Amino acid sequence: MTETLQDETAAVADLRRTGINPDFWYPVAVARDVRKEKTFAATFAGERIALYRGASGAVYALEDRCAHRQVPLSMGVVEGDVLRCCYHAWAYRGNGRISQIPYLPKGVGRPPRGVRAYPVKEAYGLVFVFPGDPAKADAAALPELPEFGSSRHRTMTFSRTVRCHYSFMHENLLDMNHQFLHRGILGKIQPKLLGYDTGPDHVEARYLFTHAGGKKDRGAGLLAAEGIRGAATPDVITIRTGYPYQTLKLVHEHAELPAF
Repeated sequence: MTETLQDETAAVADLRRTGINPDFWYPVAVARDVRKEKTFAATFAGERIALYRGASGAVYALEDRCAHRQVPLSMGVVEGDVLRCCYHAWAYRGNGRISQIPYLPKGVGRPPRGVRAYPVKEAYGLVFVFPGDPAKADAAALPELPEFGSSRHRTMTFSRTVRCHYSFMHENLLDMNHQFLHRGILGKIQPKLLGYDTGPDHVEARYLFTHAGGKKDRGAGLLAAEGIRGAATPDVITIRTGYPYQTLKLVHEHAELPAF
């Protein structure tokens, strides 16, 4: 009996010790921040990534270090679709290969290796990189956000860094009883769990939100502007996590489209 319990315990992974799965597309920058023929220093999971938009308009992602003296390539100069290091002017193509070492004598071969390049996609106004096996990039799907292209919705982008394990953030959003935190914006909220659904690769929870009193701050932004409108018109919020993406939708009662 003891051996069986030990075997079962050993078979259960500790989620708090599980790192990211690199074989997904992850957003690392807002697309408009990566300007044409400019560089942008990004980071993801402790990795420094140099983004740059070439003259063609394409965005490239390289590890943020020159193979020569390790100077950040995000400090470099974009020439056409090539990124040139600011230190000794080594030039790199978007695939990470060395394009030119200007002071090498004619006929002298260049080093065979350059720097790591990441597959890149632009979607939803964001720049996504694929930090895993490049051979898996084409088969990996981006999150689905059909409302992004709708003329009836407006997109706002914001970001902040929270130093915690990713599972804390996923669990926090799924637990809508934390709305007490937002009482100064939304007033008193009464969340009621309507149900949940789980599968091998997702968790989804649905809550009924009812305003139960207190003053709402209409000038406090998205939640106040689009959120709880009154006890007579309850709203349903659906939170879905399918690693690594998490989506939240609020639908007003009897509405066809989500408010956000």
